[in-house]
Amino acid sequence: MELADGATFTLDNALINRYWNDDDRLINVLSGSAFTNSGEITVSDSSLIYALGAGSSAINNKTIEVNRTSAAHTANVGSVSAMFAEGGSVVTNNGRIIGKILNQDGIFNSNNERRISNPGWINNGVISQNMMEAFGAGSRGINNATGEIEVYGRGSAMAAADNANMDNYGKITTDAMWKSADDTTELPANVLSSTVRDFAVGMDAGADNSGNSYGRNATATNHQGATITINNAGAGMVAYGNNQVINQGTINLEKNENYDASKPLVGMAVYKGGTAINDTTGVININAENGQAFYSDGNAGNRIVNRGQITLGEHASTGADNSAEIASAEFADGSILTGTTTLSKNTSVMPGSTVSNTGTVDGTSTLTVDGTYNNQTGAVTSVPLTVNASGVVNNNGTLNSGNYKSQTLNVTSGTLNNTGTINGSVRTTGSAKVNNSGTITQGFDISGTTSLVNSGTVASGPTGSGGDTTLMYLRDSSVLTNDTAGTVMLNTAKNSMYLASKSTFVNKGSVEMSQASNGGAINLNSGGGVVINQGTMTGNGATMVNVRSGGTASATTGWIWNQTGGVMDFTAGTGNNAVAINTTGSSGIKSLNDGTINLHGNGAIGMKGSNTSQLVNNG
Repeated sequence: MELADGATFTLDNALINRYWNDDDRLINVLSGSAFTNSGEITVSDSSLIYALGAGSSAINNKTIEVNRTSAAHTANVGSVSAMFAEGGSVVTNNGRIIGKILNQDGIFNSNNERRISNPGWINNGVISQNMMEAFGAGSRGINNATGEIEVYGRGSAMAAADNANMDNYGKITTDAMWKSADDTTELPANVLSSTVRDFAVGMDAGADNSGNSYGRNATATNHQGATITINNAGAGMVAYGNNQVINQGTINLEKNENYDASKPLVGMAVYKGGTAINDTTGVININAENGQAFYSDGNAGNRIVNRGQITLGEHASTGADNSAEIASAEFADGSILTGTTTLSKNTSVMPGSTVSNTGTVDGTSTLTVDGTYNNQTGAVTSVPLTVNASGVVNNNGTLNSGNYKSQTLNVTSGTLNNTGTINGSVRTTGSAKVNNSGTITQGFDISGTTSLVNSGTVASGPTGSGGDTTLMYLRDSSVLTNDTAGTVMLNTAKNSMYLASKSTFVNKGSVEMSQASNGGAINLNSGGGVVINQGTMTGNGATMVNVRSGGTASATTGWIWNQTGGVMDFTAGTGNNAVAINTTGSSGIKSLNDGTINLHGNGAIGMKGSNTSQLVNNG
């Protein structure tokens, strides 16, 4: 479908009283179809184009104007947009897109007034306008070199959320303080005005919906040759949550006749763990007294990396270039660290970068890895270390990581390969991968869908460790696989292994157990967990596998299975520790022996259950 050159489409009185986004657009482009505008389109209080699904696309070659009036507030109209891409679709601007807030009272605070939020609205405290939006994996918005986007009043020019991408090769201009000459209304008192993202934003990645997911893994890029000009108030680029913005072009901070010195004006801003990169070709020009290069809301996960240039014009204040105070440090790609490197501020290894340590890295600041960090043979890393989704840490030396109660090594969906020594504990979340052929000295705490594969040694800490300081904990759907060459040692008092929910421990190697805590060396909590033995488990004086904390197992949890070829060699202790496998602590537990259980000592018991347990011996 095409609106041809010379055609005009004007719609001033269409209102859809619906707070959600999916069916409030005037043009839906679905199922691989395409729409091209080569004419002149003007709409008020409605969004225009909605493209949904892979293969669906929309292109603007001429002019689109979207206006917002008082009626939008009355009718609960969400943020209006010119072009919205979702579900793998692509929207492209080769022409001109204009957004105007014609009445200040057309803006409202959805969180405050409606008690609802929508990730597609980007800023739910300022429901206004977002000219180009992309939402969902594979979705993309492109402002090409001939494209121009103008935002008059509050809102954003380009916004991406939830694994989507926005790319600017053209020109973006905003003026948050603009007010129509005919407008006699005022901004509602509850509309947020506390920070730069509440005004006008050139490019935004992430959304502040109440689910706190922030539309993660979105990227907005201002490419080399592209320009974002922010007049009076707002931000050139904003990253909110686990999202990133990258400036490879030019951001201009300017003022005009609408200037108000009390309002904030920033080149790049981060909130709630966002990442902003002013890349090597990136330039931030500041020519307004209230302008600053960067802003952070103080979240510990925020990162601002400045590789580019900050230029101060005649109107810029002395402290406008705040990169030295607020930007994170970065190890450049190819860096080889020698001697002692002390981190005095949080430092990053960014995506695509590889950094090697041959000496000692210490300090109290955090090293965050999104690229590759090689801790080489003989090297020592003794700083808080976070490995993000794209990050890889290869340790052939020593990582000092603290114990269970003070862990400093966190793998958040990244990869950790250890052939050296991790002197301490490992904590993971998400889809982390840990491959250990070296030594982990003080256990672990793994969650999400983490996979920990051990072909080295994992121990529950040195003798004399405090209670619950070096334990091993499997949560959620995490999996520990002790491979044929691997050894797991549970020999420290008051530090056992615990399995909860749908977690699984598969032993193909050797497990040594001589100490029990909370009933066993290995404990299944509240009916959760699965233990599978295909190798050798040796218990000396302590219950090998115990069930505790009540609860009822499901059909797929609460399993203890000694498979064919598996050997459980047990020497009885005293009291409850005379039982190798004790299933009495929860309901619905299944203990199945298809291998060999060897019992030694007076009163030794192989399996003990309650009237809700299933105990089966085929071995």
